[in-house]
Amino acid sequence: MKPPTYLEDEYRQLFRNLTYPERVRGIQPDELARTARALGATVLAVDVRTQCYALHDTQVYVKDPLLGTRDLVRETADACRRHGLKFIGYVAPLSFEPWHKLRPEWQQCDAAGQPVARHGSWKTCACWNTGFADNLMAELTEIATAYRPHGFYIDGLLPDRHACYCAACQAKYLKETGRALPPQPDWQSPEWFAYLEWRYRQVEEFARRLDHTIHAIDPRIEIIFNCPHAWCGWYAAQSHRPARYLDRVGTETVLGLAPPQPSQSLWSLMTHAAYRVHVTRMLGSGRKSHAYTYFTPDIPEAEAALEINTVLAAGGIPCIQGCVPFLDRIMQRIAVTEPYLRQATEVPCVGLVFSDLTRDAAYGADDQAFFAQMHGMFRVLMEAHVPFQLVGDHQLENEPLDGFRLLVLPNVTTLPDRAWQRLRAFVSAGGTLLATYQTGRLDRTGRERGPWLLWEDAGLRCRGEVRTEPLYWVDDEGRPQDHIPAVPNQYLVFDGPRQRKWRMDFRALTTGGGWAEYEIPGYLSNRLHVPVPALHVRASGEWKTLIPFTFQEQPAGETRQGVGLAYRRLEHGRIFYLNCDLGALFADSDILLWRRLFERLLQRMLGDAAPLTVKAPPSVYVTLWRQEHERRYVIHLVNDLATCGRPASRARMRTDVVPVDAVLLLRLPGVRHVEQVVGTAALRGRRVAKGYKVILHNIGERVVLAAQ
Repeated sequence: MKPPTYLEDEYRQLFRNLTYPERVRGIQPDELARTARALGATVLAVDVRTQCYALHDTQVYVKDPLLGTRDLVRETADACRRHGLKFIGYVAPLSFEPWHKLRPEWQQCDAAGQPVARHGSWKTCACWNTGFADNLMAELTEIATAYRPHGFYIDGLLPDRHACYCAACQAKYLKETGRALPPQPDWQSPEWFAYLEWRYRQVEEFARRLDHTIHAIDPRIEIIFNCPHAWCGWYAAQSHRPARYLDRVGTETVLGLAPPQPSQSLWSLMTHAAYRVHVTRMLGSGRKSHAYTYFTPDIPEAEAALEINTVLAAGGIPCIQGCVPFLDRIMQRIAVTEPYLRQATEVPCVGLVFSDLTRDAAYGADDQAFFAQMHGMFRVLMEAHVPFQLVGDHQLENEPLDGFRLLVLPNVTTLPDRAWQRLRAFVSAGGTLLATYQTGRLDRTGRERGPWLLWEDAGLRCRGEVRTEPLYWVDDEGRPQDHIPAVPNQYLVFDGPRQRKWRMDFRALTTGGGWAEYEIPGYLSNRLHVPVPALHVRASGEWKTLIPFTFQEQPAGETRQGVGLAYRRLEHGRIFYLNCDLGALFADSDILLWRRLFERLLQRMLGDAAPLTVKAPPSVYVTLWRQEHERRYVIHLVNDLATCGRPASRARMRTDVVPVDAVLLLRLPGVRHVEQVVGTAALRGRRVAKGYKVILHNIGERVVLAAQ
């Protein structure tokens, strides 16, 4: 564990970016610091070096000519200390605009040798393997020594999306591997995967240098690195590896900065904000993440409050930029929550596996399909009110898993060998796994490991992809069609009697609503065609099939039956296997049928092992924390502005909070009393046979409960 930094548990942070000349020319640091303090902030983040120029007296970089003799960093650091604020120095590390013509060898290049720019606003995108890294280290040393900031905000460690072919990268790769850089992506070639692994190491090495350079001056300076891992793969540019050396992973929660992917089309603003914090916390092995947000002048206060409430509940430390008249009230919301945030650790229950190895091996350049898996499962877990965390490859491989009751592997085709061994040990010791579709099928280069799923002796054998034609088709107007359209989906028939056992009624859930094309007239209570890819799986005798799938092989042949949902016991634990692309199905549709199946599965898998069970509308987001030093649990319930958890584009966002009710059952050791400490709701609580029951009426924008 990393030692505490100066910014540990500092939640009231304000940000002022000075990239543009009019901001640099007009900034008055003393007025800025005084105003920030009056608003209730305890930390102020301001540029020490923009994408263009240094804002301090420097012997290393190029100072902004607008400043003349002014040292803006000195003025800001002194003003912060005068007004009792801590100071973060913002650095835009990838650009070297004033020198881009003098130092072309520092530029990232494509395979044709042409410079790669980050985007249309900037000319440069530096490569860490060039002399630029030495120059940046010297600049950071200069700033840390002269001004002693309490933290650095490093705005991205990523190489550009494209592979870098600058002279330094070519020479280093040849020296370390004996081979030339692959000229283009080839997701069928082991050499390309070897290059991706090498590229991961380059970012890791640079993070190690940052750690050594800054922390050699003062180990308590917090190093925050901004990371867009939540929404892009970028050819191995993003990973957990920098978090081994740096103090906090950062995310930007502003929707406009990263346009939502298609698989996020059903998300609310609350889901977006929670997801980005969850991903960056996963990279940091559970540590709280830094969450930058920009409140534009037109943002409604209710929307801003929802975002901040969500960030706090998810385990983020907000850092706000924006000039809005209600900023003091936002700071007050944070201030009253702080006592229930400090030194809090999340109580593990469900772990949703986010595997970078799977993204690279199974999806390659189509990382959108990978994110559809994660986005679908993430949203449905949020709306099921199950306390959950994202779990990365590195955590499965090296970190404790014994606190989790359930681990969900959504088409996790590839993991490190040690991770598979530890997952088996997790189940043997009493844990539960839910694996879907092709879990365990591929190695690190996307090739089949063998004819099995999960691990070799798990008892599941893959006999190939199910290739079917629809048994029935009706068009959008409900007319039967003789011709079967050429559609990319696989079509399976979901068995009727097993539906009733799982308390699902297709007649109530499928009439209309976009699913008419999959209904079979006259058989709604018995069968349903399901548009998901699947495998033909043979299970050993240890497995029990809970729900079979029926399919007719293509070209038309005999009707066969395969494993749909099955489970087995393994020593003290259980494994459930669901043979479909469930995450993608959740991402592409909003069908209550599948949500009900998944929620029933969760109930069956968790049973009384869940530390917290919540009944509430989908618009409620729930998290569970433990404050060991206070000997209490803390429960956050955030009420979305979209009453049913649906899309929250700015044009259609509600600004009024619709009160909702919730019923909680706490199975937490030693809890005898629950108190509402933040927010508005009517609370009744009492001890029951299986724990402590809490009934909440009229939850407003949020409620925070303390349980002791």
